[in-house]
Amino acid sequence: VTRSAQVLPDIAAAWGSFGLVFTGIAVAHTLYAPREVILWNWKRIVLMGVSIGIAVASQYSMALLLLPVLCFMLWLAPVRRGAAAAILFAACVVGFVVLTFSFVPHVSWLPKALLQAHWVEFQPRQLFHLANWKLVGRFFLDSGSAPALLLLVSLVTYVVWPKTRYFGTTAPLLAGAFCVLLAFVMPIAGGYTFLIVSLPFWYVFIAGMAADLLESRYSDAVLGLLAGAILVHATLGIAGLVQLTYFTS
Repeated sequence: VTRSAQVLPDIAAAWGSFGLVFTGIAVAHTLYAPREVILWNWKRIVLMGVSIGIAVASQYSMALLLLPVLCFMLWLAPVRRGAAAAILFAACVVGFVVLTFSFVPHVSWLPKALLQAHWVEFQPRQLFHLANWKLVGRFFLDSGSAPALLLLVSLVTYVVWPKTRYFGTTAPLLAGAFCVLLAFVMPIAGGYTFLIVSLPFWYVFIAGMAADLLESRYSDAVLGLLAGAILVHATLGIAGLVQLTYFTS
């Protein structure tokens, strides 16, 4: 809540990336309807394109999230993969148009900026540095001890309980893990921003796992844990806003 109140580029990147992934998933579900692909989905294509434009304008390397989106769409619509690819391409065109608005009134600078941008800068060796793992762990703890606890419980539940392993929980899990992986291997061209972007996906993953746990015999304990975690997180969020107001006033 405190981070979102500041509306920094990483927050805009998180909004755009989240919209891109889940709009792509929504579009893929519509491909089972016997309708014309582009015309019927034009609203979703525009929404996805706006998401792409916002995400990429915030951080060029966010374009890498198109890879999991394409995979999700192809998996969800195996009999209409050509249509899924066409929709994603159309959304990219819209996203490019949206991106040009971030250069107004100097649109002529766009080609040079795109050519000089750090789109991909992989450093796989960063995965083997213990300090990086500590930094990522510290990031999630600083984002709130309650969500960190819920994420840990959700990950353990996903591993030990096969019933929870379906697309609705696996998709945000993969998207969040993909962002964390990019945060490791792209510390310069993304880094911290990818960690911020991963948070909404982890929250959706936690929500999906909580919904399954609430239907189990441990529902009362899970409900108590959720209520306590939300209350603590909300309290810390409000305290963070008060502190932010104090330092910026």
